[in-house]
Formats: sequence, C-alpha cells, structure tokens
Amino acid sequence: MATSLQPVDLKLADDGALIIAFSDGEVRRYEVEQLYDHCPAADAKEERQAYEEMKDQLLPVANLSGLEPRKIVSMTPVGNYAYNIKFNRGSSAGIYRFELLKSLGKPLGSPR
Repeated sequence: MATSLQPVDLKLADDGALIIAFSDGEVRRYEVEQLYDHCPAADAKEERQAYEEMKDQLLPVANLSGLEPRKIVSMTPVGNYAYNIKFNRGSSAGIYRFELLKSLGKPLGSPR
C-alpha cells in the first residue's frame, strides 16, 4: 500500500527526540515517550491497558535514577508506508504508518 506522503529525512536530536521531514515540506519533532505511548503494537496496548487498570494500586517509587530513559534504537522501513520503531525497553513491534507519524509530534515548520 503506497502513499504519496513520504519521509525525506530522519534524524535524532541530541536529546534523543526524532525529527522527520516529510515530502510535503513539513518537519515534525517527536518525543520518544510520545512515540512509545502511541505504539500501535498489541503488546504495548496491553501494557498501557494493564497500567491504567492498576495505576491507583501502585506504590510510588522513591528513586528512578537507575532507570535508563527510553530511547529509539532502530527504525526499519515497512514497505512504502510505515516504519517499525524499536526502543531500548518496552515494545519493539510497533508499525508506525506515515499518516500516524504525521498526526503525532510537534510541527517545526518547513526545511526550506
């Protein structure tokens, strides 16, 4: 399933955010946690649902300093319509259609 909307440039910012320039000239910035929170993979959806169901029962954690921040470790094209994004922890099976990516993130403007 091809689409006319295509990424033309991908890069990771120094802070780990993903920057995508699209064929229509728009450039968008994606925070890693936002991408993970919108992961379309079934295991990620199940993890989010389980968390929502029991979040009121969880005890607060005093120190998260040993927990490595979530990072993008790879992006693999899926046909001409999506990317599989793998994270250093959590889901690695999400297929992010270009249309989904275009609806997420923060517009940065045009590269021109």
